[in-house]
Amino acid sequence: MEKWYLMTVVVLIGLTVRWTVSLNSYSGILTAVITIYSIGDWITHLLQLIIVSYVHMWQSL
Repeated sequence: MEKWYLMTVVVLIGLTVRWTVSLNSYSGILTAVITIYSIGDWITHLLQLIIVSYVHMWQSL
């Protein structure tokens, strides 16, 4: 029974911390969007590098 009490207290503390962070002007809500675009840009640049390197290898044959 004491485990449920401890788990309840930990969850309530976590929710309180999350709520207080969300009151700030910067709550981190846009970090997921920025990360998604950054990953997409990274993949695009990586593919461009791979394609260019294969074209150079093919032309040198």
